[in-house]
Amino acid sequence: MVVDCFSNSYVQTTNEIPSIHLKGGDRSICKLTVQGPVFIHDVRNSILVLSCHQARLHNIHNSLVIIQSVQNNRIIIENCNQIKVSSGIEVDDFNFPTKEIKNPHFEVLMRDVSDEVLNGVRRIAQTSDIATVINKYIDVYH
Repeated sequence: MVVDCFSNSYVQTTNEIPSIHLKGGDRSICKLTVQGPVFIHDVRNSILVLSCHQARLHNIHNSLVIIQSVQNNRIIIENCNQIKVSSGIEVDDFNFPTKEIKNPHFEVLMRDVSDEVLNGVRRIAQTSDIATVINKYIDVYH
């Protein structure tokens, strides 16, 4: 499945999809449950909630990345900055391969904050108020 050019949107999948490629998103919430890999490119100011076999993020900026499950608790990023990734996840950054010093491209999102964001994302299904959730969590936590 390919999703291209989305803004102020709520994108959700189920685990019946073998893979997904998202590209060109802004101020959106993506809740993706996929059997295989997730490839996400060129996304800004968004909340990404992922359950997948593998996650590769390229050119993601000012976004929250909440990993509910991924193989080996590891994701791969490249050309990303100002992202916050849920705790307990290893991040391999092609632009910053060393683990010996703090990576300037991402920070760890504490578990209580991840839980709060997930509760906000769950409310979207009931209210369809994407802007409020994005404004609350993206603007507050960055």
